[in-house]
Amino acid sequence: MDISRIESQKDFGFVKKPVRPAELLMKNIKFYAGAEFGRRIVIEVEENLPLVNVDAEKIGQVIKNLVDNSIKYSVSGDIVCRAFQKLDMVWISVQDQGIGISEEDLPHIFDKFFRVERKETAETSGTGLGLSIAKYIVESHNGKIDVESQVDKWTTVSFGLPIYKG
Repeated sequence: MDISRIESQKDFGFVKKPVRPAELLMKNIKFYAGAEFGRRIVIEVEENLPLVNVDAEKIGQVIKNLVDNSIKYSVSGDIVCRAFQKLDMVWISVQDQGIGISEEDLPHIFDKFFRVERKETAETSGTGLGLSIAKYIVESHNGKIDVESQVDKWTTVSFGLPIYKG
């Protein structure tokens, strides 16, 4: 349904309000508490982060998508979730120590239905829509989303949201 709304240029009916990014991150990481996936989720949050004006449910969907991807595409190592301020935005990043993404695939990672084709991902389920939807949600909040990766080492997906000016 989300992708059909994006394609028809209808908005998601965002309900934005000022929220604390650290609380938003913690709430959505709690979703994974007690789950057995063989890795720790490490959380690093900068103190005294300013508020962001967001639809907490939709930004939570983005966080969960990034963590889900990290779990799916890494078999060992910690998943590190960070929240920090950089210039006029608060950034949230999720980094895994997984299979990584090749330089050739990086420009397409936010395309609808794009999936990295590697032997390590052949058995992994997914539609190739999660990051496309995440990008739409973040950009609809006047934010930015970015990915960095090194094959067979790590991937970090980060998104920035404008600081709430009141």
